[in-house]
Order: sequence, then C-alpha cells, then structure tokens
Amino acid sequence: MIEPWAIANAFVEHVRTSYPEDVALVVAYGSHVSGTPHDRSDLDLYFVPATERGREASLQFILDGIGYDFWPLGWERLEGIVRLNELPMVAAVVDALILHSRAKPDTMRFAALQARMRDQLRSSDLPVKLHRFDQILESATGHLGNLLGADATATPSTSLMEGNALVAEIVAGLALLNGQYLPRGWVQCRPQIRQFRLQPDGLPDFLDRFLKASSDEEIRESCRDLVEACWQFRKLFRARIPGDYPEHFAGFYEEIKSSINKVLYACDVGDHALARAVSARLQHEIAWQLAQVEESSVPGEMTPVSHFRMAYDRAGLPDITALAIEGDLPRLSAAARELDERFQTLLSDEGVEFTSFDSLDALHRHLNIEADASGDAASSPESGETAPDQALRDSQRKK
Repeated sequence: MIEPWAIANAFVEHVRTSYPEDVALVVAYGSHVSGTPHDRSDLDLYFVPATERGREASLQFILDGIGYDFWPLGWERLEGIVRLNELPMVAAVVDALILHSRAKPDTMRFAALQARMRDQLRSSDLPVKLHRFDQILESATGHLGNLLGADATATPSTSLMEGNALVAEIVAGLALLNGQYLPRGWVQCRPQIRQFRLQPDGLPDFLDRFLKASSDEEIRESCRDLVEACWQFRKLFRARIPGDYPEHFAGFYEEIKSSINKVLYACDVGDHALARAVSARLQHEIAWQLAQVEESSVPGEMTPVSHFRMAYDRAGLPDITALAIEGDLPRLSAAARELDERFQTLLSDEGVEFTSFDSLDALHRHLNIEADASGDAASSPESGETAPDQALRDSQRKK
C-alpha cells in the first residue's frame, strides 16, 4: 500500500511547481495527523488559495482503492470556523499540520487562527457558547420536524439519515459547551462524549438507542427524546433577570390592548374563527415576551411553544386559546377580561408604567400640539387643513 505521506509530498511539490504564488498553505489534519488511522484511512488534505487561480489546484481521485480529496479552504471560511459557524470543521483548524507555506506571513496568519480557535474553546464566556448551542438546538429541532412531519412515513433509511444529522449537530454543540471538539465522527467519539461534564441526563442511553434503532418509529422516538432532553438541559442555564421588566415591557401592554379588544369583539359578534386566531396569536406573543424577560436567552424561531409557554403558565394567566378551541365564547370573553386585568397587575407589580390618556386634549398636551377653541388640532394657517389632510393632498399632487 502506498504511504499516505508520499501522496502529501506529491501535492506539496505540485503546488511549489505549478502554483507558487497562488496557494498560501497546504494543510493536513485528521487521523494520520492525530495518530489514529486505520487500514482504509485517507489523508485529509486541504489548501488555502491565495488567488482565484489557486483554486484550480483542487483534485479528487482514487489510489489503491482509497479516495482522496485535495480541496480548497479559503481564509474567509477559516474565519467562519473560528467564529464557531462550522463546529464539525474545528478539528481542521485545531489539529492542522502545515505541510507547505508560501511565505512566513501565511504561516503566522494561520497560527493566529489556531490560537483564536483554542481560546474560543477554552473561553469561560458561557453566554457565547450557549448562544451557539441554542442555534444548534433550533437546527436539530428542524431536523426533528422533518422526521415527525413531512417525512413521518419515510423509510427507516431516510429517517436514519435525517436523525444522524440531528444527533451530529447536538453532540457537536455539547462538545462546545464543554470547551471541547470532536476530532472524529461522533460515533467514534462516544467515549469522549460520555465524559462531558455538561450533558443532558441520559445522553449515552439516548445515543445507544439511536444507534440500535431498527424501525422508523424507533429512530423517530429516540431523536424526539434526545431533543426534548436537550431542551430540558438548556433550562438549567436560564435564570430570572431581576429588574428587567420596565425596560423590556415598555409600551408592550399598550400595543397588545387592541388584540385583547379584538378577542372581545369576536366573542360579542360570535365569530369563532376570529376568536381562535386572535386568542392564539395574543397568548403566543405574551408567552414569548415573558420567556425573554424571565430567562437568560431569547427563544428562537424553532423553539417549541411548549417551552416558552411555561413562562405564561407560571404567571398564572388564563389559557384563552383552550377556551377558543372549546368554542365557549362567553367564557372566552370573561377569560380575556381576566387576562387583561392580571397581565396589567403583573406588569405594574414589576415596575412597568403605562401610557394612557383620558382625552384628546391630553394627547395633544403630551405631543406638544396646541389646540384651537374647538379642541381640534391646529390647522394650517394658509389652507385650514390639518397636517394629515395636507400631507394626503401633497402626496396626491405628487402622483
């Protein structure tokens, strides 16, 4: 069998001869660098182009029955890896061995990236890592949605492909939380994963269940339980942020008051469809906002409603959506009024102040608008039109 490093030397010579100014670095990483290759291991090689022409050095081929990929990895993408955008690629930076450098500044630039990457992993800045983990958890939830939704009738092989992407993302995110990275595929790194200091309860069991699952249902169930365990685990890092209500909820009640009134209107006229839609949107919005101020991270778009809705339930607010589903509009109307009163009290107790006016004159005074004897807004001295009227006329003239 051909020695892998002989292949690496051939590429280094190729770059020196044909692309001396177009390729900044030739880099090796993976099992041959870490000392853990097997009989069928390829040599992981990439190069950093310095020019567009340098990208032409790329080559994929098979030799001795083993596939090789000499591929370009630009500086911009390397920066993204260091910023934790591609956790599976961390090893390609941290464990990298430079085989060829065009010039010393290229070597120093890459060494600086490696140092930053190691600092990122060792950093005690947990909020940054939690933010990245939240993004990963949202992506994994998206994979779970594919498993349980559109692909619910898929074959086991399709579910396994989707599920493996889900699991790989989660374990990479957990590695980051623990200041580590996975030097190989997650299955090979299970001994390392079991030793994570920060991990959901039962993580090794979830992974074993996934690997042993043989039916579509078993695969979906193991993935669902793993994602749920991760959401529960994530809550351990969330805590009440005291004194944040006044800033966060400034103007919020005034804004959603119209939605409360719309629920009441739907109940008055017997519009069940409108009552359902508006109740669901109103309760969702209040729950979302309460979760933000009660927990240390903002729920993402893929966060299950059941998780940020807990803040709503803890506040003791009525479940108007459930009443809307039941179709009992008189009870829904009473619950909407109760929600209005309880939510006002909650915000007031937390120091939130409301802006309310008892007359148009009061609004004018607040806006520093002078009123004429009739109490109407000041007119244009030339036309007698109010400012909105004149603005409308001006816009029509422009057309």
